[in-house]
Amino acid sequence: MTKHFDREMTALKKRILTTGAMVEEMLRESVRSVEENDSDAARWVIDRDSAVDSYEVETEEECLKILALYQPVALPLRFVAALLKINNDLERMADQAVNIAERALRLRDRSTPGMRLGMHTLAEKAMDMVRKALDALIELDKEKALEVCRSDRLVDDLYRTLCEGIEAQIRANPKDLSAGLDMIVVLKNLERCADLATNVAEDVVYAVDGNIIRHPSLARRTGP
Repeated sequence: MTKHFDREMTALKKRILTTGAMVEEMLRESVRSVEENDSDAARWVIDRDSAVDSYEVETEEECLKILALYQPVALPLRFVAALLKINNDLERMADQAVNIAERALRLRDRSTPGMRLGMHTLAEKAMDMVRKALDALIELDKEKALEVCRSDRLVDDLYRTLCEGIEAQIRANPKDLSAGLDMIVVLKNLERCADLATNVAEDVVYAVDGNIIRHPSLARRTGP
């Protein structure tokens, strides 16, 4: 591979890191907008979405240009192929943040503190998975990626528990139905971010050793 290729790959990694940082900030602000009834934070997240969309398109074009110009093989090829998918998953995470922000605007005049209990914990776990997945990508750290994959079940369990709690509150106070449904959507958006972080981690594993693990029955064994 040429020095030009190395420079292109370095620039591509920086682009993905920039997108990842934007998405993480959007997630943090969207969660804060719900927790603190902060309309300005919610609107900032919604307005930020177009920038992530633009980055996604530009990064995809860069990936395709590298594939066409340099025709990489082995690890470099798998890495660029993984980035094409990860790039899309990051844009979808931004969409989840926007969805949360939109719900925050609906919830701002409703006093439903009980329904928001536990949301912060779920958000922290989901955002931690996003951070670790991006770290695993840049470091090409398969073990860190697998750790992210294992965390997904814990997030799923917490999501179900929190939804059950909200459903119980709605049964006790039917007037809170609308707010409760909005909060369930917020929790679903956070759980979906964890799923997308898992997708990123699975693509990191593919980039490292070519093993596709999203379908366990089809994944080839790489250990004893």
